[in-house]
Amino acid sequence: MNRHRLATLGLPVLALCAALGWTLSVRDALPDPVASHFDFTGQPDGFQSLTILTLGMLGTGLLLLLLFQRLSTTRLMSGIGAGTVIFVAALQVLILAPQRGLADAADTTLGAALPLALVAAIAGGALVGALADPPPADPDPAPADSVPLRPGTRAAWFGTARATGFPLWIMLGGMLPLIALAVSAFLDGAWIPAFLLFLAVPVFVMFLGVNVRVDAHGTHWQLFTGIPRGTIPHDEVTRVGAVDIRPGDWGGWGWRMSLQGRAILIRGGEGLRIKRGKKNFYITVDDAARGAALIEAYRGN
Repeated sequence: MNRHRLATLGLPVLALCAALGWTLSVRDALPDPVASHFDFTGQPDGFQSLTILTLGMLGTGLLLLLLFQRLSTTRLMSGIGAGTVIFVAALQVLILAPQRGLADAADTTLGAALPLALVAAIAGGALVGALADPPPADPDPAPADSVPLRPGTRAAWFGTARATGFPLWIMLGGMLPLIALAVSAFLDGAWIPAFLLFLAVPVFVMFLGVNVRVDAHGTHWQLFTGIPRGTIPHDEVTRVGAVDIRPGDWGGWGWRMSLQGRAILIRGGEGLRIKRGKKNFYITVDDAARGAALIEAYRGN
């Protein structure tokens, strides 16, 4: 296991194991049920069995660990991912510690558990970010091969990308609860919250896919719903190439922005990198090499 994996995987797993070990060591001194949720004043307002709370901590931590292992290709994302898992583990310990020796969990006073968990998460995330290997520099793509295109001849290329696998499950996992909450709010007569929740659903739907077309006028793209859409004229392109796009470099999927430019990431893998001046535009699309070749041909005419 290399240093990057050891840092991004080893330290968060160690935090989860430490939280589990500590919980098991004090279980006989804890009330049943334990306080698991607190209001803004730090007073308990939710209770559950220690077993359910611990399984929830482990399940949430492992799910986050799996998610961020797919995304942690930069030091920033490595630190955020590790810090999030460490926060879950630390919070379990810090909300249970004040309950030791109590007969009734309702007598618990939360204290500074949340700030301390945040401090632990920030410290752990910073350590992982420092230990993780930085990604290799992403060089400019080599100039795309140009397809033969006679003067006056017109050609077009069409490419698509669809969300599959992990990105698709992430979007469905976010969209379905929104729909359920919107329907519940509507049935309860909360019209404005229901309307706002329903408005959020198309945001998930639009990133189910993207369509790209290259013709004599430029490179045209549109998301699954038809909007947003955009066009990049060929005379504004200074370089184009087919590249392997890693969503972890951008913090995930969707519409992304960073110092290096913009990106529309429906999935990871093959895509176009179009350079406009000093900024880059990335878009995941199948058969990207052929699309880049046609863009290069139009640039040369």
